[in-house]
Amino acid sequence: MACGYPEDKVVRIMPNTPTEVGKGSTAITAASSARSTEAYTQVYQWLSQATGLVTEIPEKDFSKFTASYGCSPAYNYLIFEALNAIKFKIHVTDPLRTRSLNHAVWLSLMRLPLMQFPISLMQFPISLMQFPI
Repeated sequence: MACGYPEDKVVRIMPNTPTEVGKGSTAITAASSARSTEAYTQVYQWLSQATGLVTEIPEKDFSKFTASYGCSPAYNYLIFEALNAIKFKIHVTDPLRTRSLNHAVWLSLMRLPLMQFPISLMQFPISLMQFPI
C-alpha cells in the first residue's frame, strides 16, 4: 500500500458474507500513517459494532486473507445447497431423517474453521450442483 499511496492514509477493509446480518468477520489493515489517527479508531469501532468480529491483518498478508476468508462463507453456502439438493434427490422425506441430515451438515460446517486444508484443495474446479450420488 505504501508504494502506491506513500503520502495518503489508506485503510483496506474486507468483510465476508455473514456481515450482512451482523454475524460476520471483517479484516482491516492500514498504512502506518493511518493507524494512529482518530478516524481509524472510529472506523474500527464502527465495524466492530456493525459487522461482528474485526481482525487486524498485516498488510503483507491481507491479499491472502481476502482470497481465502472473504470468499469462504459463500463456498460453504454452495456446499450446503448441494447437500440439500442431494437430500431431495434421494427423497429423504421422513422428518427425523431430514432433521438428522440437516444436523450432520450443520456440524460439518461448524467444524470447517477447525480444519487445516492445504491450499491445493482450493485450486481444483468442481461443480457442486452436479455432485454424484
